[in-house]
Amino acid sequence: MAQMSRPFPGITIGDAGPYSVINWWDVWGAIGKGGVGFGRSADYGKGVFGAIGNGLYPSENITNINVNTGAGLIDGLYCENTASVTVPIPASGAGTNRIDVIVVRKNYQQAVTYTPTGGAPTVPPRTARITVIRGTEAAGPVAPSVTQDVTRTTYWDIPIAQVQVSAAGALSNFTDLREFIDAETKSISLSVVGVHNSTDNVDIVFLLDSGQQIMTWEFTDGKDVFATSNTINVPSDYISDFTVYALFRGTAGGGNMAGTVSGFGGACGNSVTNKGASLSGPFVIAAGANNINCIESNCATASFIVDDKVRAVVVRNGGEGDDTLNTGIKFIGFYASYFGWKK
Repeated sequence: MAQMSRPFPGITIGDAGPYSVINWWDVWGAIGKGGVGFGRSADYGKGVFGAIGNGLYPSENITNINVNTGAGLIDGLYCENTASVTVPIPASGAGTNRIDVIVVRKNYQQAVTYTPTGGAPTVPPRTARITVIRGTEAAGPVAPSVTQDVTRTTYWDIPIAQVQVSAAGALSNFTDLREFIDAETKSISLSVVGVHNSTDNVDIVFLLDSGQQIMTWEFTDGKDVFATSNTINVPSDYISDFTVYALFRGTAGGGNMAGTVSGFGGACGNSVTNKGASLSGPFVIAAGANNINCIESNCATASFIVDDKVRAVVVRNGGEGDDTLNTGIKFIGFYASYFGWKK
């Protein structure tokens, strides 16, 4: 059949039912992915809903990983967690380290009992539950693979987090592995509207960096220099973590640049305030003239809301003792990143 549609009421006529559970996994999986053909389970939406609960947010807790409330879609299966789940991470006990991956596992098995490894939380047949895939102890451990079985006979995992555990049980290198079905990290550019040397009270005009064919502004050594961006609206698809970045070219010798990067904003009719503490230097500038240094603000913890008016400011305090760059540095521009809804 080249074409099909579902659901319709009744049975047998046209594309009406009855429909199997796999038929429904096809439908919801395709919706979650946003437009794949029926029957292609390898392409289906598999991830976390950012809009539900706390998005299955994972965090370290001594020797455990906690997974907060939320929901996910696993090969067309909707699963929801309404209370925080604690996943124990036992010590490796082998004199070496191990890497574990916390997942939400969909267990297709009908008759075979799920046997967890190393006391991991159980996933009974025909359920989806939060559990952990234990890695192998080794001097140089690697993360274990997740299972995504397109034959639908064993398991399908969506990763939540990864953590390394020592022989003594200490956790390290925690990494959030969530992929979101309905949201993603996005970025937008901000134009530079002015660069000013406040020590000498002169504006700085742009120069063409002929090597890279870009416009740059010189942040002079030993001077207090600042740049400001245009004002933008926080986008309508914004959820959280609006962060502004200032971009600089590297220098031959590297060094530290003293200064701050800030994001300022507010609603119309209200005063403009620093949304979250400015990130203060000294910032490490990588050696090498072709390196791009992305210096971020500390706006991710700020209380931005949709339609706030936001601008970015970066300052070099070139006369301070902890500014060890001892040379001018070329400012490239600004951009911002944020976590937002997929469209």
